[in-house]
Amino acid sequence: MGQPGRTPTTWKTYLLPLLLYGALTAVMTFPLVVYFGKRIIGEPYDATMFVWNMWWFKHALFGLHTYPFYTDYIFYPEGVNLYLQTLCLFKVFVSIPLQYFLSIIVTYNLMVFVTFVGSGFTGYLLGRYLIRDAFGAFICGVIFAFSTFRLVHCLGHLNLISTEWIPLFVLFLIKLLRRPTWSAALLTGLFFLLVALSSWYLATGCVILGAVVVVWHLVRGKVRWRHIGYLALAGALSGVLLMPLMVPMVRIVLSGEQPVVGMTAQDQVHYSMDLASPFIFSPRHFLFGQVAQEVYNNRMSGVGLERDSYVGFVAIILSFIAVRRLKKVTWLWIWCGAVFFILALGPYLSVFGHWRVPLIQAIPLPYLALHNIPIFSAARIPGRFIVFVTLALAVLAGYGVRYILRRHSVYSQRRYRFWCVSALTVLICAEGAILPYPTARIGISEFYRSIARDPASYSILDLPFEPGFSFYHYYQIYHGKKIIYGHIARTPYQLLREKQERFYVSQQYDHEQPEKNLEFLRRFIHGMRQADGRYIVIHKEVTTPHQMALLGTFLSDAALWGQSDHPQPPEQCFEDQYLIVYQFIP
Repeated sequence: MGQPGRTPTTWKTYLLPLLLYGALTAVMTFPLVVYFGKRIIGEPYDATMFVWNMWWFKHALFGLHTYPFYTDYIFYPEGVNLYLQTLCLFKVFVSIPLQYFLSIIVTYNLMVFVTFVGSGFTGYLLGRYLIRDAFGAFICGVIFAFSTFRLVHCLGHLNLISTEWIPLFVLFLIKLLRRPTWSAALLTGLFFLLVALSSWYLATGCVILGAVVVVWHLVRGKVRWRHIGYLALAGALSGVLLMPLMVPMVRIVLSGEQPVVGMTAQDQVHYSMDLASPFIFSPRHFLFGQVAQEVYNNRMSGVGLERDSYVGFVAIILSFIAVRRLKKVTWLWIWCGAVFFILALGPYLSVFGHWRVPLIQAIPLPYLALHNIPIFSAARIPGRFIVFVTLALAVLAGYGVRYILRRHSVYSQRRYRFWCVSALTVLICAEGAILPYPTARIGISEFYRSIARDPASYSILDLPFEPGFSFYHYYQIYHGKKIIYGHIARTPYQLLREKQERFYVSQQYDHEQPEKNLEFLRRFIHGMRQADGRYIVIHKEVTTPHQMALLGTFLSDAALWGQSDHPQPPEQCFEDQYLIVYQFIP
C-alpha cells in the first residue's frame, strides 16, 4: 500500500483497501454472508422499519403511481405523512432498482454491508489526504468503519450507520479552505446533501463539525473573502436541494399536524453518554460482554443501544502518541474530538450513572444551552454525537501509526510494516466485535401468502397493539393489504391516541368492568367497520401468555358481543406456528 510518507497512485491505492474493507466487513458481520438472502442483519424491531421504507417507496412510485411521502397503507384509514419518518432516503432510492433483481432481504443486507465498506474506504481517503501515509490511512478507515457505535447501531438503525459520506464532506471542506475551487465547493455541498439524505442526526453533526473546521482555519488566519463565497456556494447547493424536504417538514411541525416534542433536559440525561462509557466494552461484545453488562446494569444509566459509547483503547493509545509527537498537525482533530465529546455528554455530567451531586444537584454542560434550540431538542439523543468523536480519533490514530512507522527503523522493511498494521487491525476489530453478529429470520405465515392472492380490498388489525412495533409493516411486504395500526419515528399523537382508544385491548379491556368493556367494544367495532377490517391477526411470537388469554377472552366473549350492534364475535379461521387469525365480518 505504498511507502510511509509517500502516496503513489496505482490501482492498488484504491482497489486493495476497498477489498480489504469488504473482507473485514464479512468477518465483523458473520454469519451474514452465510444467510445473506435468508436473514435480516440485526434485530427485527427497528430494522424492519427500514426494510418497509424501501418497499413502500418502490410500491408507491411504480406500483400505485402515488406520492410516497404520504401513505394510508399504515394507520388505515387515516394515513400518515412520512416527512418526519426515519427514511434514510438516499438508500431508499438506490434500493428501488435493486428490488427488481434482488429480494428485499438481500437489498437491505446489501445496503448495510455497503455502509461498512463505504465508511472504511472514505475514512481511508480522508486519512490518505491528511496523513500522507497509506498504512495510517488504512487504520483510520478501520477505526471509523468498525467502531462500537456503528456495530451496535447496525442492529436496527440504518440511518445512523450511513456514515460513509461524512469523511468525504470533511475532506472536500478542508480542500476548499486550503485551496478554494468551484469543484471543491460543489463536492462539499453534494456530500453534505448525501449525509442529510441519510440521517438528520448526522447532518446536524456535520454542521457542527464544519463550523469547528471553518473556525479553526479562521483563527489561524487562513480564511479570506473568497473562501466565504465558496462556502456560501456549498451551503446554497445543499440548502436548495434539501428545500423540497425541509419546507414540508417545517410546515407539518408548525401546523401542529404532526408535532415534534423534544425531551426535557432531565430526560436527555438517559440518552447521553456517561463519562465512563467510552472506556467500557459494549455489553454485546463477544468476549467481555457479560462483564460489561453487569457494570452497565449495576453502575450505569442509559437506554438500550444509546448507552454503548466505547471508543477503543487502541485508538486512544495511537491518538495519544500522535498528540504527543505531532501536535502541529493534530490540533484541529483534538478540538473536533473535544467538542463532540462534550456534546455527547448531554445537558448534565453523568459519571457511572450518577448525575445529581450534593449541593449543586447537577453539573451543567454546554448542551444544556443548546437544548433550547429546536433542532437539538427535537434530536433528543446527544449520545449519538460519539460517532464524530470516533472520526476524530480515527484521524489522530492514523497520524499515530504514521509516526510509529517512520520513527522506528525496524519498520522500514515492508514486511514489518505489514505485520504491524495487520496486528493493529485485528486488535481494533476485536475491541468492538459482536460475534456471531445477530441476524433475524422472520417467518412468513401461509396466511399472508393466501390473502396476497385475494384481489379484494380490506385491511388487517395486528395484535398485540403495542406502540413501537414496526415489524407488522414487514409482513405487509408479503400480503400487500393495508393495516390499521403502524409505527413511524414520530407518530402523530392524536392519531396514536385514537388508535389506542379503539384497539388497545390489553389496556382498555378488563373483564371485571363490564360497562367499560362494552364501551370499548363499541369503539372497537366502529374502528373495524370504518377501516373495512377483515381479519384480526394475533402474533404468537410477541404475545405474552397474559395478553394471549386476554385477547382470546375478548374476541370470544359472546355475552359481551351480544350486547353490541355486532352480536356475532369474530371467528377463528386460521392458526399456525406464527399466527392466530380471526375473521371479522362487518
